[in-house]
Amino acid sequence: MENNLVFNMFKTRKAETDFKYYLFINIALLLFVSPVFAEDNISIIVEEDEIRINGKYLTKQSTLSDFKKILGEPDRVSKLKNIIHTYDELGILLYQRPSSNVIRGITVVFGGHRFKFSPQESFRGKLFLGADEVNEEYSKEAIFLNNGIRPTEYSKKYKHSDIKAYAGNIGILFNYAFAGDTKNVFVRDGVINTIYLYRE
Repeated sequence: MENNLVFNMFKTRKAETDFKYYLFINIALLLFVSPVFAEDNISIIVEEDEIRINGKYLTKQSTLSDFKKILGEPDRVSKLKNIIHTYDELGILLYQRPSSNVIRGITVVFGGHRFKFSPQESFRGKLFLGADEVNEEYSKEAIFLNNGIRPTEYSKKYKHSDIKAYAGNIGILFNYAFAGDTKNVFVRDGVINTIYLYRE
């Protein structure tokens, strides 16, 4: 009888220990694996044929699920010609065709808060295009001096200043503000509104 009591006590303590260990592991996974981070800790690197967000490679076949593993759930989803996933605090938009789960493009928003689907905050992370770190002050002249990207002619489709470039097969569309653009938050000439990244 006494031996059974000791054995049962041992089993109970072991169960408690196992439960605490299980709880510890799950909390650790939530803290260190889940995509929970400050908006200024986002790092986007675009090099020859490669896009990496926080060290994770994204390909032409990367799906919405792949992006969610890195960025978490979007704050809003707008179903227009494209399905647009808005990350308000990160200053990022993801574009998805309605007929596919693949993400076709990423927009980093510095100041072009002009549409209903635009994020509420500007991008405050780090963006590297080719050889340079790029922010809203990145000049048009710097694009043509960046050895890691290949600029093309100025876009003829838009009335305001857009410059298109490539890093391998990755398209990069720079959208600059201009003083006559009264719909935009930034009206100072030469400031980047948005940078759109996509694969041809």
